[in-house]
Amino acid sequence: MQVDEQSGRVTKVHLLPAELLRAVNQVPREVNQLPREVNKVPRAVYEVLIEVGQLPRRLNKVRRALNEVAIEVVQLPRSLNEHTGASHSRHHLAASEPVKTFLSRYETSEHSDNIDVRGDQRDMSIQKLEFYEGAALFRLIRSLGAVHVRIDDGVVFLNDQIRLYLKYCTRTRSPWSFTFSSTERHAIASQVAEMPLYIGLVCGSDGVAAMERQDYLEVAGGGESPIAISCARRYDEHYSVSGPAGVLARKIAPSAWNKIHLPGK
Repeated sequence: MQVDEQSGRVTKVHLLPAELLRAVNQVPREVNQLPREVNKVPRAVYEVLIEVGQLPRRLNKVRRALNEVAIEVVQLPRSLNEHTGASHSRHHLAASEPVKTFLSRYETSEHSDNIDVRGDQRDMSIQKLEFYEGAALFRLIRSLGAVHVRIDDGVVFLNDQIRLYLKYCTRTRSPWSFTFSSTERHAIASQVAEMPLYIGLVCGSDGVAAMERQDYLEVAGGGESPIAISCARRYDEHYSVSGPAGVLARKIAPSAWNKIHLPGK
């Protein structure tokens, strides 16, 4: 057997057949290709790591979509009641009454979503809406003292001097998203401007962002098509609110909700 010293190729074999000679000559070529294949392994592993790293972001998108669906489902009874022209009763509450009494009365308002279609009986379990919006109302009423409360068409009236419109989001961390349907936007726009209006965005258990009427118009813009308003807050900072019309120029302090006061006080 003769071997070329420069290329390492077998040039002549006296005792091997031609097929075996070709196979032997291919060995150096296969060996030379090994580093290239090995180099492809880190790249494949890196691509896998990228895909794994994107999983939390995709899961967050799924959670956000599910949250928006849940909000729309909660709002269905209100839309159905308005569509059928159902009359809404008015309820009154003094701040000194027990919280249980307040919740039981709040449950029978149009704002509730626990109507039993089998008859006049209602599910007496406390709904999420009552947990979040009820807690926000209780906190405000406790800071105001004795106050007369009535709920009409989803709007809370305090002493018939100020109005509150509440929205809640169950997300535990910033940002929080709030969907306003066409019906809700029309209800807010139809409120008379003479009486102060506050939109309370209940951001899970973090707190309540108190938006004035002008704040809402600044981020919501005109029209009555459904929109989503986002509220975000970093640790120990104020709330930042944004909507389809832009970002609210001012930041909202977490304590602003508790500082809402009645005219003349």
